[in-house]
Amino acid sequence: MKLFEELILRNHSLSPDSIALVGQNFKINYSELQKHALNYASYFSDSGIRSNEYIPILSHNNKEFVYLVLALWIIDAVPVPLNTRLTQNEINKLIAITGSKYIVIQNDIRKNYKFDNSVSQIIFPFELSNPGKITIKKNNFDKDKTAVVIFTSGSTGSPKGVELSFNNLFKNAEIGDQVLGQGNDKRWLASLPFYHIGGFSIISRALHYGACLIIPGSLKINDLAFAIKNQKPAFASFVSTQLKRLIENNITPNPELKTVLLGGGFIDPKLLEEAFEHGWKITKVYGSSETSSFITANKIESLQSKLDSVGKALSPNEIKIVDSDGKSLPTNSSGELIVKSKAVMKGYINNSEETSSKLKNGYYYSGDIAHIDEKGFLFIEARRSDLIISGGENVNPVEVEREILRYNGISDCAVIGITDKTWGHIVVAAIVTNNKNPDVENLKEFLSKSLAGFKIPKIIKILESLPKTSLEKIEKEKLKLLF
Repeated sequence: MKLFEELILRNHSLSPDSIALVGQNFKINYSELQKHALNYASYFSDSGIRSNEYIPILSHNNKEFVYLVLALWIIDAVPVPLNTRLTQNEINKLIAITGSKYIVIQNDIRKNYKFDNSVSQIIFPFELSNPGKITIKKNNFDKDKTAVVIFTSGSTGSPKGVELSFNNLFKNAEIGDQVLGQGNDKRWLASLPFYHIGGFSIISRALHYGACLIIPGSLKINDLAFAIKNQKPAFASFVSTQLKRLIENNITPNPELKTVLLGGGFIDPKLLEEAFEHGWKITKVYGSSETSSFITANKIESLQSKLDSVGKALSPNEIKIVDSDGKSLPTNSSGELIVKSKAVMKGYINNSEETSSKLKNGYYYSGDIAHIDEKGFLFIEARRSDLIISGGENVNPVEVEREILRYNGISDCAVIGITDKTWGHIVVAAIVTNNKNPDVENLKEFLSKSLAGFKIPKIIKILESLPKTSLEKIEKEKLKLLF
């Protein structure tokens, strides 16, 4: 079977009895994983799913998610993991972008959503008492085929579906192993949501190297702590909020834990110092959905002297800083970060205009403002301009502003992110309203009908007018001072 030969069985030291997935109540070896994936593939095929279809998935982190992904790959369909914290309207928009007739949804969360007849729901776990047979195509496995679509926020306020090929995922795993050096001890903690590139890349990295994937009961700190203590991962990946809470709860790393990747936005240098004191072996990384996860790394040896840097580009990745005309800038000059890598996406699904604006002359134009010092260390100054990353979740302020302006009486508004020790950043808003006594809590309730909870501003200030330039552009630095 080409999929398993290329993705998993390439590691000749891997035996069918090697453990693939482990949790509090289960242990699945690679032979069993293949069997489950084939059964799920048969079910999908019988349900009408065909080759090259994009299939949205609404699921928490669990072993069945891995079966689903492998099953869709077996029948040449494309998994599209969706954020389980999004509202019905937000999910509907993403399904519309994919053009899918199906959605695969976990039974435990289907009560949160209601779909019309245009979308066929496939509820899992499935009843597989008499699974059918699936015919595996004999053609060669196409590494350049789209393996997954990961949604990320767009610069226009509209979400974008990042198309990553199998080769993108493979190359990211192989390049990243320069830092990880997995060797024989390959136990990965599934510590991030699978619908984020950080979480999905843990799956692809583990499968590619025949590793054991540890799936906690949930991503709550207690469950992560249980997995760290009892299942002894060698590798994990956190956002700063998770690391902070582990430290606050006096949870220390297990002795076998070799490396913790830390990324996902602003990271307080004080948090890093605390982590070192508590024995956490941190590698600070930079990447995005468009780059299949991290493309630079700052290991603990250099990180302690360069806390603000996300490290150097991992070979053969190339990074450059350019001006508005795309011309390279000298050392320590601020400009846009562009990236050349085999891990860079194919493009955005059904969005050629946005794709052509980001992929130019063999480089991915990140939109992030950064500089590179004389030793090659990268420093991110502003991520994607105005994009807010709160607790590892991406929030596009344009989307939130649009919803606020739908509320009766609000004539102007601005949404920004401000630094927060727990979340990295939090979402806040300033509004101008005609109402003499505006009800802020009522506004939040209004927003909850169309926006996920993490997108709703934690603080809302009422102003007579917003600070603006002569060209009517919001002066966001002045706005931040008000908070």
